[in-house]
Amino acid sequence: MSKKIETLAKEEQKRKWRLASKKYKNKHKDRVIQNALKIAKTEKGFLKIKYNSISQSKKGSEFKNFEEFYNVWLHQKTIYDLFCPLTGEEMTIKVGHNRNNEKFQACLTNLSIDRIINWKPYSAKNLIFVSWKVNKIKNLSPKDKDKAFKDLDKVRTDNLG
Repeated sequence: MSKKIETLAKEEQKRKWRLASKKYKNKHKDRVIQNALKIAKTEKGFLKIKYNSISQSKKGSEFKNFEEFYNVWLHQKTIYDLFCPLTGEEMTIKVGHNRNNEKFQACLTNLSIDRIINWKPYSAKNLIFVSWKVNKIKNLSPKDKDKAFKDLDKVRTDNLG
């Protein structure tokens, strides 16, 4: 019985904390947004957003935690630095642009996560960090995709020297 009372007390405390947190966020929206953007503009913060996205993906994720995901990024970074493995272009980490009721336009050089084998879940062996441009190309029609890959190959070749 004592454990049940403890559990109920903890749940009530969590509920009160969530309510207080919600009130704070509503009262200080601008401050909360600014703090979130400040964190998201860091490499680790940006990747945390990406991790949260794949963690909630219907496609599934085999990552146990953010650190495991982040280590995959660090490993790729030791090989390619901040350059896209497919285009050779430097990848960027831009957040918070086009937020003022403007039409959203993605930054083509932004870091994006791609599953190598599309029907498998996200995992250390089935994930590569590429530019958003590469992920966009994958969704084109076959004719447009052929042209895009030719253009991509030219960019990659030009970047190699």
